[in-house]
Amino acid sequence: MEIIDPRFSYQDFLELAYARRKDRGEEEAPFIDILKDVFEDTTQPDEAANQLSSFVFSHDDFLSIYSEVLSTIVDAAHQLSEEDDLHKLANLVLELSRLEYVRNNSADTLHLSFKGKDYAIAPGQVIEVDHGKIWSDLPHFTTCFGQDMQGTLCSDLHTHLH
Repeated sequence: MEIIDPRFSYQDFLELAYARRKDRGEEEAPFIDILKDVFEDTTQPDEAANQLSSFVFSHDDFLSIYSEVLSTIVDAAHQLSEEDDLHKLANLVLELSRLEYVRNNSADTLHLSFKGKDYAIAPGQVIEVDHGKIWSDLPHFTTCFGQDMQGTLCSDLHTHLH
């Protein structure tokens, strides 16, 4: 994690987030685009939360994307300086926590690894890891926030589909 001036505007934060993705060779940044729309008031937090959930669960490796989303939200909370921007970010997190439970909609059992523990999510079962449902309980958010405050990288989510 880079040490940066904690007085970032949301524009500076987004510019850095886009640059990081580009450095990793990622052309598109849908999550950053959703966050930008929230900061610019073109998307309401409830709509953004639904878009974000759809984005996360459109990937086979959704727990890695989920972890990246949480890490980015925590980075933003740590680095943004404007109270209005922080308020918008808090509203987005609140709306994420209000989303319905996410279920394994496939016909196969989903095998996940989360913080060194393995989970088997049967078809139709709510996706729950570390005693928390993905959105309503936001598992890993507190850990990620604590790691950010200590200056360590938050990226210990992995998924394996079998």
